[in-house]
Amino acid sequence: MTLPYRPILAAVAVLALIAGVALFFLNRPDVVLTGPFIAADGETVLTRGARLRMKGYDAPELGQRCRREDAMPWPCGALSRAELQSLLAQAGVTCRQVDTDDLKRLVVLCDAQGRDIGAEMVRAGLGLNNGGYEAEEKEAQTRKAGLWSGSFERPEEWRRLHPRSEINRMDKN
Repeated sequence: MTLPYRPILAAVAVLALIAGVALFFLNRPDVVLTGPFIAADGETVLTRGARLRMKGYDAPELGQRCRREDAMPWPCGALSRAELQSLLAQAGVTCRQVDTDDLKRLVVLCDAQGRDIGAEMVRAGLGLNNGGYEAEEKEAQTRKAGLWSGSFERPEEWRRLHPRSEINRMDKN
């Protein structure tokens, strides 16, 4: 007795194998990337057509403004991106994949000559701890560095209040 579904089952098995191999290579924690890197914002890095998300901190969005202690506004999102770009421009930067996020971006930890770039962003007060940088955030708060020099909306709250289309308009201004 022959099964009429045998070719279909074989095709499904081959596709499952291919998908498994692709998933393995997309989520390999041992993938190490070297530059050049470009900061898209304060926590997103571009390299060779790939978008990478830095692990462990959240940063203000490009159009986001914060206020100094004297209530003067300042472009905290743009300065966060500039700081990340400055750190990425150093010699010897490498990024190591540690995960893949829900948008299929590689989640990475990056370092420059042994210095953790995420820790540097949080220590500068231009990124907020969201897993792993508690001491650096306390240090930034104590020194009133970056965001801690006045008042700000947490980036996740700012994103909720500003739809993507509005953010794109702000970035062009």
